[in-house]
Amino acid sequence: MSYIILPDGSCLDLDYTSILGASRRDVSQSTAAYEEVLDANVTIETIYILYPQLDNETEAEYKRRIDTLISYRQDRDDAVRSNQSVEDTLYPIHVYSMDRVGRSFR
Repeated sequence: MSYIILPDGSCLDLDYTSILGASRRDVSQSTAAYEEVLDANVTIETIYILYPQLDNETEAEYKRRIDTLISYRQDRDDAVRSNQSVEDTLYPIHVYSMDRVGRSFR
């Protein structure tokens, strides 16, 4: 539990910040994972274009590589959608809370 006691003696509950932060972290992590897999796929494709003799990937391996990329993209998209819902709900509370904190210490 996170609380802040304001100078006027009122108490402000800041528990929402852990949920907001975790949601934003999830988006960052899933975006980074997707970008890593995408970069690896671009590198592999570039190598195969530049050096076709190295392209010994079977159709099954190629499909698995592309399916993995699609899966990571879907995970990222799901995290973004979920975070948007959290942001829509909690960010206005955060703005209100920080405004109250700012005004109370003026």
